[in-house]
Amino acid sequence: MTLQNYEFIFIWEILFLQILNLFNDNNKDRIKEILLNELIVDRIQQIIDEKGKQVVVKNGKRKLKLGYCYYNSTKKMLHDGYGYVEGIVIDKKTGYRVAHAWNIKNDEHIDFTIPNPDDYDYYGIIIPNNVVLDKMFGMSICVLPFI
Repeated sequence: MTLQNYEFIFIWEILFLQILNLFNDNNKDRIKEILLNELIVDRIQQIIDEKGKQVVVKNGKRKLKLGYCYYNSTKKMLHDGYGYVEGIVIDKKTGYRVAHAWNIKNDEHIDFTIPNPDDYDYYGIIIPNNVVLDKMFGMSICVLPFI
C-alpha cells in the first residue's frame, strides 16, 4: 500500500470518529456501517469509472449471509471455482450506492448475497483470484482500494 493510501485512510478515520461521537450509542452501529460504506464507495468510485463496466447479474440459487459479500464471494471463489468481482451496486429505487462483491463463472455474473439483484445496477471489475488472496491480508475486505 502506498503512503497516499495510508494518508487517505487516516484522514477518513479521524473524520469518521469525529462524526461518530456526535451520535448516541443506540445508533452507532448503523452509523458506522453507513459511514464505512461511504468511505469505501468514495475510494473505489474513481477506479470503477476508469476501469469498471456495468454488468447484468443473475440471482445465485443459494443465498449466503447478507452483509458478508466479501466473505461469501471469496468462499465461492476458493471452494466452487468462481471468479471474483468487486464494485458498486446502486439501488434503482433510491440511488443509494453500496460497495459490493459478487462472482463470475463462464462470463455470467452471479450474486449469492443480495436476494434481488434485479433491483440494482452493478458496476464492477473482475479481480484475479491471486490478487484477491494477496490483498485481503487474511480478512474478508474490499480489495479494490489496495490494487
